[in-house]
Amino acid sequence: MTVQANERFLEGGNSYPLLMEPLLPLLERHSIDVRSFCEIWATHCYRGYVASWRSQEGKLFLHEIEVIALLGRAPAPDELKSKLFEITASQAFPIFACWFSGNLRIGLGERYGHRHAFGIYPEERVIEIKDGVAIGESWRRNADPLVFR
Repeated sequence: MTVQANERFLEGGNSYPLLMEPLLPLLERHSIDVRSFCEIWATHCYRGYVASWRSQEGKLFLHEIEVIALLGRAPAPDELKSKLFEITASQAFPIFACWFSGNLRIGLGERYGHRHAFGIYPEERVIEIKDGVAIGESWRRNADPLVFR
C-alpha cells in the first residue's frame, strides 16, 4: 500500500501528522467525494484532500482543507467549502468538529519507513474526542516494526 499524505494537527506553531481521518465520517454521511473537486487523482492521497486541524479550549476544529492539484495541493474550491459550511451549519473556517468521536492519533518523531497507510511513528499522542470535545489524552510508544527483538 502507498503511504498516504497525512492530515495535519497544528499546535504551538508546529505541524504534526495525523494517523487517521477525522473528516471522513462527515463526508461519508453526506456522500461527498472530495476527489470530484480535484484536478488529478493521486495514489499518495486516495481521499483527494489534506485537512488541517487545531484544538482550541479543548475542542477540535477543522482549520483548513486543501485538494490534490497538478502541482501538489491547492486551496479547496469554493463549491467544496460551501458544501462543508452547509452540512456543518458554519459560515467560515475554523469549523467545530462536532461530528467526530474517537481517538485523534498524532504521530511524533521520524516515521519508520513506509509500512503503513499513515506511517508508524516512534510515539503517538492520542487525544480521546467525544462529539468534538477532548475528554482524555494519553501517549503511546511504538517499536520499529522491522527491528526484531
